[in-house]
Amino acid sequence: MTHGALFPDSARPITDLGPDAPLTILGFAEDMEHLGDWTRALLEQDGRGAGRSEHGPGAAAGGRAAGPGKAALEELVRRLAPRFQLPMPLGPALREDQRRIVELTEQQFRILNQLARMPRVVISGGAGPGKTFLALEQAQRLAASGRRTLLTCFNRALAGFLRSSAGER
Repeated sequence: MTHGALFPDSARPITDLGPDAPLTILGFAEDMEHLGDWTRALLEQDGRGAGRSEHGPGAAAGGRAAGPGKAALEELVRRLAPRFQLPMPLGPALREDQRRIVELTEQQFRILNQLARMPRVVISGGAGPGKTFLALEQAQRLAASGRRTLLTCFNRALAGFLRSSAGER
């Protein structure tokens, strides 16, 4: 029996993440494509070289010691619990963003197709869900069908964005 950990959204670091987290028991984004091989290799380890000590924390010294100083404790923490950061590789991050964009775009087009049957609608919501995209696309569809179309907004900066996004029509 053994143990391991997967970090599917992180790149493999250069060094172990600590004495109890050697790279031999950790899987990363590049291991996800051959997870079976990674798991077999993990299970084939003998379990003795995974950063565990054969001995306990050490024998207690006779008598009462003053204890380690602040610097020694900080060094101990640094060695036993080092800080590390696992960056997300660009490839998986971009694939997830692309998947999400396609999903949201499909939802927006379903909404636009439903709007085609409604002469007037009010769409409200917070910043970011795509109201401006929907308004622009609907205005372009109406204009392309030959209907007189006016798309208005509340400020000049947004008007400039809409004008440049719409292009010449």
